[in-house]
Amino acid sequence: MPRAVSLKALVQTRAGKIVLFLIALATLAASFFYLGPYFAIPTFLLAGLGLPIYLGWKVPKHLAILGIAALLLAAPIVNYGLTSEAMTPSPAVNSSTDHGNTSTGAPVLTNATATPYNGAGGSAFAFTVDLYPNRLPTNYTPYQLWVYVSTCPGATGNSSPFCGSGYPFYPVGQNVTTVSASPTPVTFHVNLPGPNIWWWQMGLLARATTFNASANKTNTTYQWIFLAVPNAYGAVQGPITGTWATTYQLLLPQTAIDILFYPGIVFFLALLVYVFLKSREARRKAQRAASDAEMIPPTTGAPPSSTGGTPPPSASPAVTGAARRAESSCPKCGAVVYPDEKNCWKCGAPLSPGAGTPLKSGGS
Repeated sequence: MPRAVSLKALVQTRAGKIVLFLIALATLAASFFYLGPYFAIPTFLLAGLGLPIYLGWKVPKHLAILGIAALLLAAPIVNYGLTSEAMTPSPAVNSSTDHGNTSTGAPVLTNATATPYNGAGGSAFAFTVDLYPNRLPTNYTPYQLWVYVSTCPGATGNSSPFCGSGYPFYPVGQNVTTVSASPTPVTFHVNLPGPNIWWWQMGLLARATTFNASANKTNTTYQWIFLAVPNAYGAVQGPITGTWATTYQLLLPQTAIDILFYPGIVFFLALLVYVFLKSREARRKAQRAASDAEMIPPTTGAPPSSTGGTPPPSASPAVTGAARRAESSCPKCGAVVYPDEKNCWKCGAPLSPGAGTPLKSGGS
């Protein structure tokens, strides 16, 4: 218990409040970067609201300032990590082995890369891949190979349900019907404007031709084989056209929006609930204290009886003082204050005995 008391005393100092703010900021930034926006919501509520209230930092205005400052400062901190992560070259990727050819169990497209990973806007970037025709399903041969480069993650067309339309999109394809060696290296050259963060995907269109003798007809079937990228977008990140600074600027607006929208909105909704509950609790306590004060017998000020009887009881100064304080409001913001509060719970203004505006009996 002494430790809890010392912590609560520390929080009442400026240094203690700064420490609590830094804890809330670090928790928000780390949870958002490493765990994502959804996990950042409960961690920020705990560190930015629950912990300060538990340790005695209960003024709603101060809690709101803590939350706004943490949200605004977390965005550039998180964005630094996201930019460094984006500037890290993506590894080479392969296509899936689940393409119908169970005899080989090996990918048809391997070692797909984009070089250089970072370059100036307008530069030519090379997209290369090794094609293994012998790993295609039985009767299938390569037909066309495409690379799709876009600022919309995972887009294979100029209209995406995730990005809408109107984003830069560069589809480049070539016929690969004459390849026979395994592997056959294939390269695409694409000029990309900047500054931008690009995403890309490759797709091989294979075909099989069979002859139906009974119908005297040739049937052709097609099968798409794409790169198996281990992320939610299904696309390879990069290349990046621009510098580290321009990439930071590109990412910052969306980072700030995500932080303000996910943990930010929930934080202030929770703060509103706390203010409502605190205000209701204050009104109820004031009503109970006022009701108790009305039950205290009034004093007449008459001298003791000459017969030597016991003088009439008088109200204790502590009781009358508590009753007087219970029926008062904060002189600064008008909030109902507790009998034992030294500072207003709402605005933090100092309270002195008998300070504030008297309230009506039983009123709020």
